[in-house]
Amino acid sequence: EVDERLPVYPNRYRTSMGQVRIGSPKARKHRIHFVRDCGGIPDSPSAAWHNQAALNTSMALLEPSEVLVIPAHTFHVMGGIEAVDLRGVTIQIDGELIFSPDVFAWPHYDDGYTHRAGLAFRNSSGLTLTSRGQGKLNGNGRAWWSLPGLGYVIHGETRPRLLTIENSFNVLVERLLLVDSPYWTTLFTGVDTLEVRDCGIVARRTNALTHGPADLSAFNTDGFDVAGRNVWIHDCQIWSQDDAIAVKDHSSRINESFSMPLPSENMLFERINASGVGLAIGSIGRSLVRNITFRDCYLRNTVKGLYLKWNKGIGGVIMDVTYERIVLDAPEQWPIWVGPAQQADRINLCFANPCSLCWPQIPGAPCAGSTTNQFKRLSFIDIEIFKPAQSPGVLLATTEMPMDEVHFHNVRIHPECNASSRFFADGFTGSFSRLPSSVNPDVRITMHYALLVSCAAAFVLGPLACWVHSISVCSTWVRRGGACALTCVGLLMVRLSAISIHLYDTAQFYKCEGIERGVASGDTWPVPACFEDRTYRTAPRPVACVDTALGGLLRPALVAAVAFLGAWCCTRLSANAFSYKPYPKFK
Repeated sequence: EVDERLPVYPNRYRTSMGQVRIGSPKARKHRIHFVRDCGGIPDSPSAAWHNQAALNTSMALLEPSEVLVIPAHTFHVMGGIEAVDLRGVTIQIDGELIFSPDVFAWPHYDDGYTHRAGLAFRNSSGLTLTSRGQGKLNGNGRAWWSLPGLGYVIHGETRPRLLTIENSFNVLVERLLLVDSPYWTTLFTGVDTLEVRDCGIVARRTNALTHGPADLSAFNTDGFDVAGRNVWIHDCQIWSQDDAIAVKDHSSRINESFSMPLPSENMLFERINASGVGLAIGSIGRSLVRNITFRDCYLRNTVKGLYLKWNKGIGGVIMDVTYERIVLDAPEQWPIWVGPAQQADRINLCFANPCSLCWPQIPGAPCAGSTTNQFKRLSFIDIEIFKPAQSPGVLLATTEMPMDEVHFHNVRIHPECNASSRFFADGFTGSFSRLPSSVNPDVRITMHYALLVSCAAAFVLGPLACWVHSISVCSTWVRRGGACALTCVGLLMVRLSAISIHLYDTAQFYKCEGIERGVASGDTWPVPACFEDRTYRTAPRPVACVDTALGGLLRPALVAAVAFLGAWCCTRLSANAFSYKPYPKFK
């Protein structure tokens, strides 16, 4: 049914069956213009609901071989644009779709709390999303991320994805830029024969070329999330605050309470420049992932690099995976991670799901290999890692369910201070030319830092006022509390200093457990401790950069020393709290 709130256009008619069609009854147009033929209103934020309804109506009426052209204008739209059962249709986005920042008006799915995707397609074949230049989808993610951490508290993981394509065959997505998705940028699930090319994805809150706490507060903004078969994603650029690419569990829903796991298989990702939480497979629960290849990729300042992970499901298998000819410049955490997913799915960031984000820094934070999921036949070939911030990585499994047949060939760490690839010298615009080189300041980040400064000032000025005015009881308890707090900080920093000796050692993998038939060959360095060494390396061992090798040790040690000094001062002052006299009043 056509929404009767839409204006009636002269080129809209009804067939003898009562169906609404666009174009003349004698000959339908091959190209349908969103403004002239469908009533789209450009450059009007108040037209978001109107444009959503116009797009939903227009796409529902498309017939095979027709092209819906969204011209080179800015269109404000509300989320929930959906199309089902399209056949041989092209959506040409030459302009920009800006999704509404009204998070409370955004439509939900039937469950009442999960928000609908911005743009969604289901059960389609021969679908093409394209542009004559570079079409743009802007998710207005900052409205959902809110103050760092607060957005997750409010919305959790019910935020909308920007683009989803589900249960579809023979799909092409090209020449699109997807900006600031509230949640996963894309989700291709149940797809067969998908190609994505010449696209860009960006989710940034600041102009920093690293992933600091402010930017990472936009977490869950994955790049390309894929589940299905026969997938080719190539010549794309991604800067996200979560997995740049993630191969996901694939299942077929039988009914509301049961779904059957299906393999995610036959995927090739190549010529991709990315930064985020890595080129990932997972997290995988109870399904099979096989025949996945990443090659000729470049990762800059990425948090994690090559990331294979399982979750708490039972019976999952990841096998026949190849990472080949990949360069990692200055990875901020683990360049290589194979094992449990290091993530949290609740407000407590140290909650293990199944490996805690606080591991290994926080004592007692859990992280263990799986006894129910397995990795088989993993190949890492010609991997170059320049100036990692810490240990080359983690390879973690168990003897009950070992990681079988892992091969490192020419996996090389370059820890020297001047180590960098030729890509790094090109700067941001050289490696990420499809992405905007800068972003507008996020006022919520400014507010966040202002609140932190205010809280810190209150924390310092309160006890200081208590001391200056010699309120004896207050002074005693404030100083004793300060001593306890600073002592705890000092003990934690001592712990971090001890961990740093190993964590920031770029000459060895932090963990290598539960590996069967692990082999290192070629010019691989360093060789994981649980691997068979078949290398022929004759060059001298590289000298690690001082700011990497010692920085991780000295920073926690310095904080620990300051904390213990502060605790000692507080203790000394509290012991004499009652001996202080009020300041004399001057006449």
